[in-house]
Amino acid sequence: MNQLSVSVVIPCFNALNTLKRSLVSITMQTALPLEVILVDDGSDTPIEPLLRDVIGTMPFPVRVLRQMNRGAPAARNAGIKLANGKYIAFLDADDVWLPEKLQVQFDIMEREGLILTGHGYAFDANTLPCEGSTDSTGVQVRQINKWRFAYGNPFFTPTVMVRKDQFTGFDERFRRVDDYKAWLEHFQPSGYACIDLTLAAGFKPAIGHSGLTASFDLMHEGYVDVLRTLRNEGQIGWLFYGAAWLCEAIKFPVRKHKARLVK
Repeated sequence: MNQLSVSVVIPCFNALNTLKRSLVSITMQTALPLEVILVDDGSDTPIEPLLRDVIGTMPFPVRVLRQMNRGAPAARNAGIKLANGKYIAFLDADDVWLPEKLQVQFDIMEREGLILTGHGYAFDANTLPCEGSTDSTGVQVRQINKWRFAYGNPFFTPTVMVRKDQFTGFDERFRRVDDYKAWLEHFQPSGYACIDLTLAAGFKPAIGHSGLTASFDLMHEGYVDVLRTLRNEGQIGWLFYGAAWLCEAIKFPVRKHKARLVK
């Protein structure tokens, strides 16, 4: 089977059962990654001994790194430092990929000379087809400009593949919205694109599902804090900051209202 120069980085914390499902989705890829790097972010029980039998059956190298609990950004950064692939693909321990994910995304990035791409994500994996086409030639690829970020985050982390030599990692000061900050900090014109396919999915509810409005409050506070930091660090100008803040001020109460309706 074809092997791609892609390192898969998975942060995990007390997620043994769902992590096995995530690993299986990688073994089912139509083209396998160069390696998988699991970063155990201080789980109550170390994950490596519990996964030893599973790892032994994987058709690619799996490295497990254990660290003190420092959050997903720090765990991903630790994995990035160990990665040997040309590209890094991020996967969370409670998400899965469709079988053609790596092949399609890798081919598009190589063909278009992109540094970062994402694609569609489904919150309910049970609604997805088991497989699709691995032919990327007819797939719509939309360029993402910097102003798209003023409306919000166009990339969900488990959908992202990025060139390792163009990405230095995540800001470990933030436990939320750190991905948005990282994508903006590394933005290059004509280097970002969204692939018009759903190639990743999860089994968890969306933020705020079933009336969990507290999670909306935390994400909102994190987003505003990240915007303020980006502005103070000179990553965005006042016009971008104002537009992004206005969009969030409009969307935030709408999201909370919708969450209350599903209680």
